Amino acid sequence: MKLKYLINLFLILIPLVLSSGCDDLDKDLLNFIKKCTTNDKGIVTELDISWYYNTKTNFDSSFIEQFDKLTDLKLSCSDHVDSGWDSDSEEFFCIVNADLSKLKNLKSINKMQITEELMDRIVSLPKLQELTLKDNFMGVIPEYVYSFKNLEYLDLSINSLITVDEKLNNLENLKHLDLSGNELINIPKQIINLKKLEYLNLSDNHIVDVSPEYLNDFENLKYFYIQGNKELIGKVITNENLIECSYNSIYDDINMYNLCIPKGVKEIKCLKSESKFETCIDDDIAVSSNGLCGKDHGRCPYGQCCSKDGKCTTSGEYCLISKNCQIKYGSCINECQEINEYLTNNKMNNIRCMINSEGRAIEIDLLNENYFDNYEKVFQNFINQLPNLHSLEKLEISIYEMADLSVLKKIEKLNDLTINGDISYIPKDVLSLTNLKKLIFNYNISKIPPKIGELKNLKELLECISEKMKMPVELGNLTNLEILNLSYCENVVNYSDFIGKLVNLKSLCFIYDVPKEIGNLSKLEDLDLSINKISTLPKEFGNLTNLKKL
Repeated sequence: MKLKYLINLFLILIPLVLSSGCDDLDKDLLNFIKKCTTNDKGIVTELDISWYYNTKTNFDSSFIEQFDKLTDLKLSCSDHVDSGWDSDSEEFFCIVNADLSKLKNLKSINKMQITEELMDRIVSLPKLQELTLKDNFMGVIPEYVYSFKNLEYLDLSINSLITVDEKLNNLENLKHLDLSGNELINIPKQIINLKKLEYLNLSDNHIVDVSPEYLNDFENLKYFYIQGNKELIGKVITNENLIECSYNSIYDDINMYNLCIPKGVKEIKCLKSESKFETCIDDDIAVSSNGLCGKDHGRCPYGQCCSKDGKCTTSGEYCLISKNCQIKYGSCINECQEINEYLTNNKMNNIRCMINSEGRAIEIDLLNENYFDNYEKVFQNFINQLPNLHSLEKLEISIYEMADLSVLKKIEKLNDLTINGDISYIPKDVLSLTNLKKLIFNYNISKIPPKIGELKNLKELLECISEKMKMPVELGNLTNLEILNLSYCENVVNYSDFIGKLVNLKSLCFIYDVPKEIGNLSKLEDLDLSINKISTLPKEFGNLTNLKKL
């Protein structure tokens, strides 16, 4: 009888001992615990657990279940197998086998990979207020996130999110929302309902959108970051409660977006001193109240677009700039947003696109893409649509061997073209673009056709030769040329045939020989003779009296 009593007593005392405090943790577990905090009664309330990446498959996290008073939990893995923990070491994500549904007091979960099995356990945590799913390889926000009605802190940064579900509206208690480092192409409209936000980070996405002026009404907003995106037009946020706001690149201090400051606003305290924006011109346009828009009716209410026939609407096609939506009187979808959506839906989202004040695309850089199934078709369809961009002036593309560029000559205002790619020739269609003022080839060319001499409006040319060859003498016909960059073209053997004719040159880079004809370049200011085998200079070199940089 006494033995049975002792056994029962032992079984009762076990969980009390296990959960008594940090000092009672198994000695082997202490190697994995970076932080353990107790309350005034000595009960564990906070755990920060890390383990090495190469041991994660063997790590048993079920011991966490005993801490039923736990409120804060952080889990992370590292691939660094050294002594001590380095706070800057790269962290990986942890497969958790603990049943977290037992931790009813849990308010914060940080740095954890959420599996489907674990998801069912997490949704039963009624007190959860803080959730960090940073760098979690997510393309969509998991459904369970929207079930946490009490959530105040949500970090979804450094994932692959393209859109945000309407259910974000459910998280009306959010105070901190971090969506930075994703692939968003628009500012999520659902944010307009998150009135309790204190911190909002939308930086480093692919956003092309109108400035979210509704944030001016967010009484609690103190921090707003939207730098590192593609384009933002409209007005700078003037919310007086903001302590910090950033529109600038972290690498420089220039303004990134086509924004202006509303009339009558003398100071925006959150802006850095180097952020200089012009005063808005069309600030005096009244808001329409009859569903019509335009010169006689005014601007549509925020979030509505003004169709070409003067009606306020939210219908897709009527809001497209390409369908003549009136950007002066409403929130139109500009051409860069359309391009972004098409390319993102077709797995090509590495693009930089800039618009003018009318919402028309003026500059497109389609950067190097990883090749994927159907790539050539998607790329060609994209190229074929470019003539519809009537304001496009600058284009940078990476082409493949069989790309058809014939449509480029239909782009009326194109004057700046950069071509990247693994090809060895100049596409013949490029040589018919007589309006070009700037032409750059970022690949090794095996032959330059004489027809290049027909691009007589060129002012800047960069090309690189892969084989020992003669430049066509027709290159000398480019008499408007001001900048010639022959980077690493050590194989050119006939500089004297064309250099002396380029009398308007101001900058000449990477020339590997200095012929006497260089003396004709009286306007030359910048001459780069790096990486050459020149032993002597011709006496005509003394004619370069305007030379400022050598």
